[in-house]
Amino acid sequence: MRVPAVFLSQLWGLLCGGALGAVRTRQTATHLLAKNRLLEAAGLPHLPGAGHWEVLSSGAPAWAGAVFFGLSLGLGAGSLCAVWCRVTRRIPGPGGRWLPRLVLALPLPALVAGDVALAGCLLAIAGGSLALHRIAQPPRPLVWRLVLLAICAGGLVPWALAPEGPFTRLRDQVLFTNAAGLAVDQFYYRWTLYPAEVLKPLAARTQPLAAVSPDLPGPQRRHWCSEVRRLGVLCVDATSEAAGGVDLTVAPDAGAVVLVSGTTRLPWPQGAADQQETWQQLSTTRDANHALRRATGFALFVGCPLGLCWLLTSVALRLACVFPSGLRRRLAAAVLTAVVTVGLGAAGRADPAVVTLRDSLAEVPPATAEDLGQRLRSPRVVERFYAARAGRHLGSAGEAPLLEALSDPVINVRYAAAQALGEVGGTAARTTLNELLAQPEEWYVKERAYASLRRIGWPSP
Repeated sequence: MRVPAVFLSQLWGLLCGGALGAVRTRQTATHLLAKNRLLEAAGLPHLPGAGHWEVLSSGAPAWAGAVFFGLSLGLGAGSLCAVWCRVTRRIPGPGGRWLPRLVLALPLPALVAGDVALAGCLLAIAGGSLALHRIAQPPRPLVWRLVLLAICAGGLVPWALAPEGPFTRLRDQVLFTNAAGLAVDQFYYRWTLYPAEVLKPLAARTQPLAAVSPDLPGPQRRHWCSEVRRLGVLCVDATSEAAGGVDLTVAPDAGAVVLVSGTTRLPWPQGAADQQETWQQLSTTRDANHALRRATGFALFVGCPLGLCWLLTSVALRLACVFPSGLRRRLAAAVLTAVVTVGLGAAGRADPAVVTLRDSLAEVPPATAEDLGQRLRSPRVVERFYAARAGRHLGSAGEAPLLEALSDPVINVRYAAAQALGEVGGTAARTTLNELLAQPEEWYVKERAYASLRRIGWPSP
């Protein structure tokens, strides 16, 4: 049986995106491991910390990056290139010969942004897709196929228009409702933080780390480190061993302090508002992965839905081939596509029970610790999750049930409880969250615990 060129293009895109993702994520994991070692040597909390060093030094993050970027950047870009070549090749005359070649312009934005590796990956995807379609059999009429694509895309409209976001709706209404969905949810939060770290700007990286030059006087060094600690930036001494783990360096310059990241140098101002603006400016200027983030987002939210609709309509057309006549085949394909569309739309429609629960907990949170504890013991995961979020409104009375929720079997409830404790926690919360950072808990939960401790203060030694 002949394999369609569109499918081969998608597979080629998945392989190319996976290769780029594996390399980038491996580099990020190596950087994180070096940063963890520096923070541990300095006696500072380090993330992801205990239980994760072996993973960071293994090939697991690279595999996670390959899957993440393969299914998002690679598959999405491959789908866009394939459909473009498939449609434009059908245009009669010179247009059918030249318009497909415009797909080779796909890498230009990445090249302009300076991300040569990303540009090379996109060029490989575009060139492979163009080559596959040049050697493929002449395409059949596409008008009916485009009609089926439009019908199928209608099923994705409820997901796209979800006010809480398509992934939040998927989590609340699909993943939280069954054991298989919870397993997918657990897998997602365990492994996607490694490739996600690749996409973060400097200001959002896990524990941004600054290496302070020894030429900076001691009092000035301590004053600067205390200022940037408010922004989430940590300090270590600048040594040759620190080079692989730091995100920026700090050096004196004519009596002032200068932040250095790559070729970017920015003077450090005095006012708190100006310092925040300078830190964000440094992050924006030095963000070497912004092209990758934009390309991944566009491929994920445009290319992947297009590829999904193409796949579903291909299945419908294949199944419709059991009918002998062309008219019956078209009607059967339309009916099958409509059934798929209704199914997608029904799954993407807001569940009134979930919406009511989410809105009620947001507008009228639990009034007592007993009420909060009862909701946190609910058999419904979605109720426990939003109850943990709402627990912050109880103040200190919510500390005990939220601490109990840190042992919930679902990671979403645990990270929501860790985050809420940053607004209500007292001495017990400080101690428990600090202990959590030293345990082999999920990275995402530790991030929320770390942010909470920054807010409520660390335990007294």
